[in-house]
Amino acid sequence: MNWQPTAHTLAKFPADGGTGNSVWGTADLRANFDANGLVTLQPNTNVYNPASTVWVNPDGTGANQMDANFYVQNDSLAGETVTFSGNLWSNSLVPPYSTNVTAFIKDFSSSYALVATATSNLLSAGPFSITLATAAGHHIQYGFEMFGPDANPTNTVASLGEVLVSRNAPPPPATNQWNIVWDDEFNGTNINSKVWTFDLGNGSSGWGNNELEYYTSRTNNAYEAGGLLHLVARSEAYGGSFSFTSARMKTQGLYATPAYGRFVWRARLPAGTGMWPALWLLGNNINAVGWPACGEMDVVENDGGNPTFVQGSLHSNNGNPTATTGCTVTNFHTYMLDWESNSISWYVDGVPYETQSGGAPFNAPFFFILNIAVGGDYVGDPSAAQINAGTRFPQEMQVDYLRVYELTPLLQISTRQNSNGQTMLTWPTNIVCHLQAQTNFSGIWSDLPVTNSPFRLPVSSGSAQVLYRLASP
Repeated sequence: MNWQPTAHTLAKFPADGGTGNSVWGTADLRANFDANGLVTLQPNTNVYNPASTVWVNPDGTGANQMDANFYVQNDSLAGETVTFSGNLWSNSLVPPYSTNVTAFIKDFSSSYALVATATSNLLSAGPFSITLATAAGHHIQYGFEMFGPDANPTNTVASLGEVLVSRNAPPPPATNQWNIVWDDEFNGTNINSKVWTFDLGNGSSGWGNNELEYYTSRTNNAYEAGGLLHLVARSEAYGGSFSFTSARMKTQGLYATPAYGRFVWRARLPAGTGMWPALWLLGNNINAVGWPACGEMDVVENDGGNPTFVQGSLHSNNGNPTATTGCTVTNFHTYMLDWESNSISWYVDGVPYETQSGGAPFNAPFFFILNIAVGGDYVGDPSAAQINAGTRFPQEMQVDYLRVYELTPLLQISTRQNSNGQTMLTWPTNIVCHLQAQTNFSGIWSDLPVTNSPFRLPVSSGSAQVLYRLASP
């Protein structure tokens, strides 16, 4: 069935809905449908000529009354008892529209004389249902109707409000959402030693992979600047017999992830023969059970000789499922691992490309590792000469941020009075966020130097109006 409009001044519905003919070119009752069947009804904001006294009063208000309908006509219902039901989500219309919007069923004779009608005022959120016994051979319409003055073109939709209706009841309000519970935004001038430590040297047999680099903690190989973490691989003699240096940072012993969550990393990776950048995690119990029993989750790793290759993997005693996708890793991308109790999924720029089953050992805390390896089994064991011939050094991994998300209660501000009668703002302490303020509806939000909840509102002696909100991260 097509939804159609009627009004005293015209009969048209915009291209996002049913059909109709235009007299003045715009429908009095604007309606929009979303993909979930939610209908938004609004008085139109440009339905008359503001230069004409026929349409506008001296005070700028509309001089005519709007009687707008938005309906379905289904004559096959004639002779039946018709029920029209749905749910009103909200009515934020301003008066007089707010009290003059209804759901209706109308029974017209064959000559379109109105014979009978049933209506329900759409005032308060909740279900509505109306029923009408109709006559055979008649025209039957059901839909929505709104009365009120023609809206001033200078009014915005926001100032007039809207009605939200749907066939089904609205979902219950969310009680949980994905929030950042840990992050490193790399906005400082030094790498945070309370979070990160370094693996040094070349390990055993090139960290078990025949890698050729020597890892250091020097600022030549790892530093923070310009809102980014820089890991740098260099071609240089170091440590006696090594031709390359690089960095491998980890949170082991300083930060362990929760079991399950979303890990999001925005970065650009190096390219060239022998480059092997990775963001990955190892089980926090590795010292007790060893590898691979502890489990390994590779959020992303790449063979620098193929800069459109991205791989995510799991490693454990149960095998090594691996997935790949193509993107140019030398550009910034967002890489995400969505870790749930029964599944682990990989995303690039919000697009999933693989899902694997979960279970032990992927059911316990892990720690992060960021590194650029040079050479090794993963990249085909190139020689130092081949790497230098195929790579322009230095090469960098640049990391914008690393964030850990969990499903938590909503991030919101609450108020309370302390024992001195002062107003305090409080908010969840397990979510990474900061307080912002805006004065006199300026539209400009400023960060406040407040790090902890609760926050005592300052007492103002002036007339300034201050709004507060939380921003994350």
